[in-house]
Amino acid sequence: MERYGSRFVPLGEIATIRFGVKSGCDAFFMPRDVSAEFLEKYSKLEWNDAPLHTHCKRAEVESGKVKLVKTGSGDDTVHPVEAKYLAPEVHSPMIIRRPVITAAELDRLILQVSDPMHELKGTYVQKYLRYGEKTAFASKKSKAVPVSQRSSCAGRDLWYDLTKLKPGSMFWPMIQKYRHVIAANPERLICNKRLF
Repeated sequence: MERYGSRFVPLGEIATIRFGVKSGCDAFFMPRDVSAEFLEKYSKLEWNDAPLHTHCKRAEVESGKVKLVKTGSGDDTVHPVEAKYLAPEVHSPMIIRRPVITAAELDRLILQVSDPMHELKGTYVQKYLRYGEKTAFASKKSKAVPVSQRSSCAGRDLWYDLTKLKPGSMFWPMIQKYRHVIAANPERLICNKRLF
């Protein structure tokens, strides 16, 4: 510090620092991808017995056109959602194990829908959004209310639109527990609010 301290500058002077996504309900907007697990567990003959909130064809999941996502709500429901409405999401600094992070390392997805509800008619994602409009998710910060009624969500033009994000070139953890890793983001992934 004595030799080089004069060369240091606040990070904010050389980079734009932004929060990751503040979804309003991570359990709904940032589900886990359980597609591979369900394809392995339920054969073609058993597919109709798979515990899905909304039924879908196994071939849709096999092709990758549809992903099966598991909410973090108390009921842990599994929903089909079209893959085009989902993107990989860096959910926690604890999954960062090296200086570069890739989508292949992630098990979380983030809902990315900007279309009005009436344009989504007949899609799985519309059914998932309707589920969010009706289902109360427990919260440590407030009473359980449907996702669409949470203050962060209700304040948006479309309560479910998280698409106006600009992914950063690196991830900086909000809190360092056991290690301090600043990971590069060459794939332009989206991160949770636990990261800057």
